[in-house]
Amino acid sequence: MRPILFYLGDYPIFAYRALLAVAILAGHRVFSAHASRRQLDPRRALELQILLVLAGLFGSRLIEVALFWDFYGHNPDQILRFWSSGLTFYGGLLLAFPICAAFTRAVGWSLLEVLDMLAPAVAVGLAIGRLGCLLAGCCYGVASELPWALAFPRAGESIPRHPTQAYEMLACFAIFLILQRSLAGAGRPAGWVIALFAFLYGGFRFTVEFWREDPRGGLFFGLFSFSQLVSIGIVGAAAVWLVARRRTGGTALAESPAAPANAIERPTLRAR
Repeated sequence: MRPILFYLGDYPIFAYRALLAVAILAGHRVFSAHASRRQLDPRRALELQILLVLAGLFGSRLIEVALFWDFYGHNPDQILRFWSSGLTFYGGLLLAFPICAAFTRAVGWSLLEVLDMLAPAVAVGLAIGRLGCLLAGCCYGVASELPWALAFPRAGESIPRHPTQAYEMLACFAIFLILQRSLAGAGRPAGWVIALFAFLYGGFRFTVEFWREDPRGGLFFGLFSFSQLVSIGIVGAAAVWLVARRRTGGTALAESPAAPANAIERPTLRAR
C-alpha cells in the first residue's frame, strides 16, 4: 500500500485523490476525442463533462452517506469530506444520468449517442480510480491464500486478502478496450455501447462484490450490497436492450470527417 505518493514540502499527495484527478482527466480526453470526431461543439462538450463530474461526485457521496448514516448522523462534519471516507460509484452514475439527459435535450443532442461516447470514458476512469483504491488500501477483499493476495492494514488484520481493487482495475481496462472497439464499429445502433458497458460492468461488479469485505452497506438481511442490487437492475435492463436492438437494428453514429458542425445536434434546439 502507498496511501501517500509523495510530499510537496510538508504537504502530502494522497494516492486516492491524485488518481481520482487522473481518472477525471483521462475520461475527459477519451470523451473529448470522440466528441471531436463527431463534430460536437467543444465548449458544450466541456460543459457537459464538468456537470457530470460534479454530479458524479455529489451522487457518489450522497449514497455513501445514506448507506452509513449511523456514522454520519453522529459525525456530520464528515459528510462533505468525500476525499477521506469514500464514494459509491453507482450513486454518482444514478445522478449523472438525468443530468446528462437534461443537458442533451437542452442542446439538441441525441442522448443515446452521447451516452455511447461517455461509456469508454467512464470505464477508463473507473480503472484508474480503482488503482487509487489499491494504493490507498480501501475496497479490500476477503481472506485468501492465493499467491497474489495482499495484506491491507485498513482491514485491521495482517492477513492476505483478495486484491479486489486490482480485479476491477483490470476488468475495467478490458471493458474500455471492448467499448472503444465497439464505438468504432460500423452499423452499430445508437445506445449499443452504453448498454454493453452496463451489461459487462454490472455483471462483473455483481460478482466481485462477493469477494469484498470492506463495509458496503448490506441490504436484504445482509445478503446483497447496494452495488449488487443496482448491478442486477442495470444488467437486466442492458440485456433486454441489447437483444431488442440486435433484432430491430438502429441508426449507427456517423463519424465522417465531412459531417457538418454539431452533426448530431437538432438545429431547432439551442442551450441558452
